[in-house]
Amino acid sequence: MTTWRQSSNAQASCSGCVAAPARLSGRGSLPLAWAHQPKGAKVIASATALLDDASFRVAPRRQQQLPRAVQHFLNLPSGIPHPEEAVRAVQVHLLARIGFLMRAHQALRQHLAQWRPFRRTPLHVDAAGVVHATAAAAAHHTAKHHANRWADQGLAAERALDFDEAIRCFERAVESEPDSAEYWARLSKLHSDRSFMPNTSVSRQVELQKKAIEIGQKATEADPASAWGLVATCVSRGRLALHSDNRTKVSLARQAQDDVHRALQLEPDNDVAHHLLGRWNYEMASVNAVVRTIIQMIYGTALMAGSYKEAALCFENATRLRPDMVIHRVELGRTYVRLGRLEEAARHLEESLLLDEPDINAVLVRQDAVALLAKIRGNAKPKAEALAVEERGAKDGDDKEA
Repeated sequence: MTTWRQSSNAQASCSGCVAAPARLSGRGSLPLAWAHQPKGAKVIASATALLDDASFRVAPRRQQQLPRAVQHFLNLPSGIPHPEEAVRAVQVHLLARIGFLMRAHQALRQHLAQWRPFRRTPLHVDAAGVVHATAAAAAHHTAKHHANRWADQGLAAERALDFDEAIRCFERAVESEPDSAEYWARLSKLHSDRSFMPNTSVSRQVELQKKAIEIGQKATEADPASAWGLVATCVSRGRLALHSDNRTKVSLARQAQDDVHRALQLEPDNDVAHHLLGRWNYEMASVNAVVRTIIQMIYGTALMAGSYKEAALCFENATRLRPDMVIHRVELGRTYVRLGRLEEAARHLEESLLLDEPDINAVLVRQDAVALLAKIRGNAKPKAEALAVEERGAKDGDDKEA
């Protein structure tokens, strides 16, 4: 059986040159070319007869990527004019494909003009309004991209407890995207958490908490529909109350209470808001009704009653929403200890020791978890010994009766 195959470009003729006609033979090493019938309209019945009667012309290198029909007309010998067929072949095989490519390119450009996140926006557009709108959108995207990069660097610095670098990064983030409530709230949190660093004076702690409250309010102004700012101000007010007089402490407590309720109204699935409500219930559980009544009479502010059961429910919700947060599990374990549910408390505290430490809060509460676990295990040992003694006594009584 006769086999055809293509040769490499090295066997093709040079550009612009046409080789002499050659016979098409079996197993010949042939380049891309076109076989034609030189003897008029003679019909050849078999493939063998076609091969015997056909002549072969090597196509120039620059024409070897063209369709075979086009190569045929380009290599027709002189004296065989086919102008109509040649024009039609060029229109079908060349111009039609070029037109298709041009239409596809135009459609692609129109599609990319609507969504071009990583391209420079063209400034030369017919309508001036379109130019300004497109440029503004591109500038907003670029600013948001830069803000995200600064925020990632800030979170990494916060993990390393490098507050100077973390604050600098989030300051750059809010400069790039001032409408982001999250970045303002994280900047507020950094100033508030900085008060936990060793050798920080009380006056410095008060200054940091006040500044954190101001920044948290900017987060609320940037996006009133977000709970980020309310959560940040609630945390800072609670910490500021620890270093304030009684009247200021009651006022801050009331404001913090309002903040956490508004945050839950805006975002019912905000785990930090549930955590803060649990902290409120935990702290208020130690204040009896008489003290709350006296506070209302003296300072004119009514504080919500709290209970350890409500605190446990809030911490359970926070843990369900974010099971990987150390502070949720530690505070839930602390509340279970208050309720006498030591086994559940120990389980959550042990799980908290396996979680990540993204900030200084996780570092500090993990130390509390270790202390609480030691206390639980210390209490469990005497109870186990008492149960063993009781079981031995019951067994001895049964033996005596027998």
